[in-house]
Formats: sequence, C-alpha cells, structure tokens
Amino acid sequence: MTLHPFPEPGLPRRAFLKHAGLAAAGAVAVGRAVESAAWAADGDADTQGASAFAAGGRSNFRLMIDGAPPVLLASIESVAIDDLTVDARETTTGHDVEYRTYAPGDAHYGKLTLRARVGSDSKDLSQWWQDCSKGTNVRKSISVICLKRDGSEARRFNLFECFPVSFAPGEFSGDGGRAIERLELMIGRIEMAAVGDTPTTPNARFEVAIADPAGAVARPAVASPLATAAAVEVDRGWENLAGGALVLDVTDPALGCEAFHTTTPGHKYIDEIVLRGPMTAGRKALCTWINETVKGKPWKRTLTVKEILKDGSAGKTFIYHDCFPTRYVFPKLAADGTGNLYEEVTIKPTRLTVA
Repeated sequence: MTLHPFPEPGLPRRAFLKHAGLAAAGAVAVGRAVESAAWAADGDADTQGASAFAAGGRSNFRLMIDGAPPVLLASIESVAIDDLTVDARETTTGHDVEYRTYAPGDAHYGKLTLRARVGSDSKDLSQWWQDCSKGTNVRKSISVICLKRDGSEARRFNLFECFPVSFAPGEFSGDGGRAIERLELMIGRIEMAAVGDTPTTPNARFEVAIADPAGAVARPAVASPLATAAAVEVDRGWENLAGGALVLDVTDPALGCEAFHTTTPGHKYIDEIVLRGPMTAGRKALCTWINETVKGKPWKRTLTVKEILKDGSAGKTFIYHDCFPTRYVFPKLAADGTGNLYEEVTIKPTRLTVA
C-alpha cells in the first residue's frame, strides 16, 4: 500500500477526534492536515480508523499514522522523538536594574525516528521516502500515544506535517533478531495532550503548582492542603527538581584597573529549573503551557514549589515568576519497554521569592 498525501476532504474532524482521544483531552487544536486523515479513502471511516489504532498496539505505546495499514503499525518496534527546545531571548532593558529578563523565542522540534521489523512485503516506509525524494507532497500527521502499565492512555503527542529525510532499509544487531528498517522524519509541529487527572503520590517530598498570573483557570487538579486558589494544577508526581540557583553577573575590571583584578557584581538572574519524573495521565496545565509557548501565545506562568515535611505540613515555599518552558524530553518508547515512562521539562524563571 502506498502512503498517500492527505486527501480532500478526508476524515471528518469529529471522527478523528473520537479515534485520537482528543475530544476528552480538550487541549489540542487539530489542523486541516489531521482532518484529512487517509483512513477515509475507502469504506467506513470509523471502522478503518479504529482498526488502525488497535493495530498499532505495543507494551508502552501505540501509534497512528495517516493512511498507514495495520500491518505497518503492528511492525513498529520503537519510537524516538528528539527533545523539543525553545530559545530563551534576553529582554533586559535599562529599566531592569535588578533581574535580567527573558522571553521565549523560536521552537525547535527535531526529528522522529521509527524502527520497524523488516517483512517480506515491507514496502510502506520505503515507498514513503521514495515519494518524498521525488518531490511528492507526503507530509503526514502522526499520533504517539503513551500507555500506562494497565494499558490506559497516559499522554498523547500529535506530530504534524512530518516527512521522511532518511531511510535505512536493513539494520542488524548481534542478538540474532530480525532486520530492522529505520525511518527518520522531520517534524513540522508538535502538540501534546493529557487526558486524566494527576494522581496523588504518597510520601512526596514536594509539590509543584503551575498558575497563570492572569488568572485564566483556577482549578486544582489534585486536592491538597498546600494548594493555592490560583493553582491550575498541583502535582506531587515529580521525583526530582534541580537548578533554580540565584546567580550574580560579574563584570570585567574597568579599563585601566586591570592590574588590581577588581570585579563588580551586576544583574542577578535565576538558573533554569529541571523537573523529572514518571509520566502521569495528568499535567494538563503543563501540556497547555508548552503548546501555547511554542505558538507564541501568552506564556507567562508562576511556578510554585512547596516543600512537604514528614508530618504532611508545608515547609518552605519557592515562587518562581514569569516562567516559560525551554526544553521537553520525551519518554523512551520501545516494544520491549518495561517500567515507568519518564519525562523531563526545563523551565526558565525570571524572578524568585521565598516564603
């Protein structure tokens, strides 16, 4: 089967939302590319979409590709998505006499790498690359669905306007397994969605709350005695938090004073914060934050980190102001994957207050 470019009019928007699980998530805007999924080429669109979704099942992920036959989806062994990064632009002016200020710049999406078992009639991935090399418009939308241990959905990454740039027809390993074909694709845009609530984690040592300073939504995702009224999401699922150091600039010695090695403290700024932990079905506020930042929408958030003492009471509170995400590390997805899926996000704050 040849992987065709998006047909017109294609799969109706509502039908795709149903199969992709985005209606419940409510956090992803679906463009024309997804609306015209190739499942609607022949026969009943709902039946074809459902079978293609089920055929892409794996131990910790499922895959959906426009126009891909079930046999191809079932052969995918692993999915790797390059880190999503956002440039940090310095916006400090002469009026900023205390902290350096920053704002998000361009987003960089990188590549998607698919590895699939080579079969006797395995032609779909190679045909996709061949069509693209001839100048055919074969940009496609791909949904990567991360699964929890019980098989339910934890997170969904929707990759738009993907096209192949490299195809390896046969790679072998020393373990005696079957040959693997590898396809690398450029990604035009990524949107992510969470479909559930953040679970309560026992014995957590800290919790993180993401709040919109404009007061867009005020709904804690998890009941917590430490939650604030303005919290969009209260999350105790992160395992590690690092960074966030207060740093002072040091200026060079003044001209003519080099012999004395004198330096002068300048502006202060906050180092980036890195959060890492197992993926949960929640973190809707985080997904929305990343989606809006890369689209150039209002990006400022207040990140509140509260220490939780052994008796369950609150310790110190760290409030990071005017934050935005600069890097997201996608989980590792493989057919033989075991254990938790881990995700990591890097956040750039502008100011810090400690309570």
